[in-house]
Amino acid sequence: MNGQRVIDLGRDVTPGSSYLQSMKTFIAIVAALLAIAGNVPYLRDIIQKKVKPHPYTWLVWTIVSCIVFFGQVARGAGIGALSTAASEIFTVIIFLLSLKYGFKNIRRIDTYCLIIALVGIIPWLLTKDPTISVVIAVSIDLFAFSSTVRKTWNEPKTETPTLYGMNVLRHIVTLFSFEAYNVATTLHSIVMIAANSLMTGLILSKNPKRLDKMKGRLMVAFQRLTRSSAPATTILIRILAGAVFFSEGIQKFLFSDALGVGRFAKIGIPEPLIVAPFVGVVEIAFGAFILLGLLTRLSAVPLLMDISVAIATTKVPMMLDKGFWAAAHEARTDVSMLLGLIFLLIVGSGPWSVDARLFRYLSQRK
Repeated sequence: MNGQRVIDLGRDVTPGSSYLQSMKTFIAIVAALLAIAGNVPYLRDIIQKKVKPHPYTWLVWTIVSCIVFFGQVARGAGIGALSTAASEIFTVIIFLLSLKYGFKNIRRIDTYCLIIALVGIIPWLLTKDPTISVVIAVSIDLFAFSSTVRKTWNEPKTETPTLYGMNVLRHIVTLFSFEAYNVATTLHSIVMIAANSLMTGLILSKNPKRLDKMKGRLMVAFQRLTRSSAPATTILIRILAGAVFFSEGIQKFLFSDALGVGRFAKIGIPEPLIVAPFVGVVEIAFGAFILLGLLTRLSAVPLLMDISVAIATTKVPMMLDKGFWAAAHEARTDVSMLLGLIFLLIVGSGPWSVDARLFRYLSQRK
């Protein structure tokens, strides 16, 4: 493929890769929902005249998002391009609304930026290579950002951090949904994570009241995350689940052939050299958090995904091959971990935990 290395994660037909494909579809849908969640409030704020999008920027973004979408599809992004498509629909709508409700104090520098950005489309029209198209499109995208950055710097109340913050989260999730990884599929998301993070920080820093309001919301969310009315004996469940995951993560490195890379390759997980160490680090880190009772509810989420994949890629095929009772016997630890994590996700870490201390500290500050 023009000498470009492509990591393709969605082509095998083994049970493991089939489940991974389903997971990628799920992740892509989540990313698309994040696009909706970020853009709908922004549309509402435009109509209510709370924000004023810059029409030049959104015109260019309309064109660029279309280029990026087709470039991702051409280079094998597959279902991972779904969030780009969802975002493009909203980008077109926002551009049309910006013509009526948008920022009117347009300066000559903004016009120059628009012209340069539009001129940059010419090389894209001359090339048939999707990778080059996406590189050019992302460069144009960044240039178009300059008008909105200038507007926000001078008039911070014309923007809201919600859209840009959600864009950061959406692009992070999107990176996990691609079926093939190369410059054409990943460059846009990587650059947008950086650009939208910068934009979010700019909006908050230029509006102290909004920053204080967001800090208050984060404080409330963190209190809810660490609050727990569970009994002290919850520590037994934490030790049960945390110790197993922590131990299993270490063993993926100590016994790589049997429990790490070798096992992942055997059950059909694509790119085992990458996935196995990644899973090991996740199990060690979040297993330790569960043991300590640190961000217990949050830590339970990736471990729930981990154990769900383990059940789907090993125990479900076993049940189909050897029957229910054989699979039930082998899955006893997996099911115990699954139910233990669900329990911790619901009730929290209990009083003997770091979370309990954090909650008391936050309550006193409030």
